[in-house]
Amino acid sequence: MKMKLALPLLIVLVVLAGCGHQQSSAEEQPHETESTEQASLYVNEEFGLTIGEVPGWTLLKEVENPLNVSFVNEKSTIIVSILSNEKSIDEIKKEVLTGVGNVSIQEESENTLSFTSDRKESIRSHIKFERDSNSTKMIIFMTPAPQYEKNKVLFDEFQKNINFK
Repeated sequence: MKMKLALPLLIVLVVLAGCGHQQSSAEEQPHETESTEQASLYVNEEFGLTIGEVPGWTLLKEVENPLNVSFVNEKSTIIVSILSNEKSIDEIKKEVLTGVGNVSIQEESENTLSFTSDRKESIRSHIKFERDSNSTKMIIFMTPAPQYEKNKVLFDEFQKNINFK
C-alpha cells in the first residue's frame, strides 16, 4: 500500500509547491549520492542510474523504494523515478492524474503525458515513460506554464544526461 501511494503523493506535493522553492544547501543533500566521478550530477549504482553533470541543476531530494530523485533549476523541477513493472504505463498515468487534481491534458502518447494544472499559478508537467523487462522509468518535468517553451530546453539538455543501466 505504501508503494502505491508514494508516487502520486510525491507528484502532488511537488505540484502543490508550485515549483517555487529554494535550492537546498549542500548540508541538506544526502551524502551517499555524492559522485565519485567528476562529470556526474548523481549516481545510484543500486538502481543503475547515472546523471551526468548538467549546468544549473542541483539535487533537491532522494527517496528510495521506489526511487524518486528530484532536481531543481530556479523554478523548474525534474523527478526521475524507477518503479517496478507491477502496473502498466496506463495505470501509472491514471494514478498520476488522480493525484494532481484538476488538470488540462496538453498531449498524450503511449510513452508520454503532458498536462497543465488548473490553478492560479499554473504548472505545466511533461512525463516521459521508458519500460524494460526489469522496471519502468519515469522522467517528470515541471515548470510554470508560461515558461514551458523556454524551459523545455533545460529539460531536453537534462534528459540527454540520464543513463539507465
